[in-house]
Amino acid sequence: HCRPGDAVRVEVAPVDDGTARLVVADTGPGIAPEELPHVLERFWRGRDRHAVAGSGVGLSVVARLVEAHGGTVVVTSDGASGTTVTVTLPALPSGALAQGGGRPGQALRRTTSASTA
Repeated sequence: HCRPGDAVRVEVAPVDDGTARLVVADTGPGIAPEELPHVLERFWRGRDRHAVAGSGVGLSVVARLVEAHGGTVVVTSDGASGTTVTVTLPALPSGALAQGGGRPGQALRRTTSASTA
């Protein structure tokens, strides 16, 4: 959750250990330290967030999808000046997308808009 005027930074980069890292950081109000252990729980919402639309499933869905692909999700916040969500996933070998590679038995798909010609 961010307020008008807050900034959101998104970074994606390969890591030397064979993983890829996605970092999403904002300058919003932050998450209280005592609430951090619960942010990945389904339907959990912070005590100050009930006036904000939502059902409390967003980060829990992210966590389940990332874990299903062998990755991790870490959420950090100082409770006052922003939150950082770091997703780490096993990286595909270089060129795997171009070759149609991926996990054995799985096809990678690319969806494009249908042509009107």
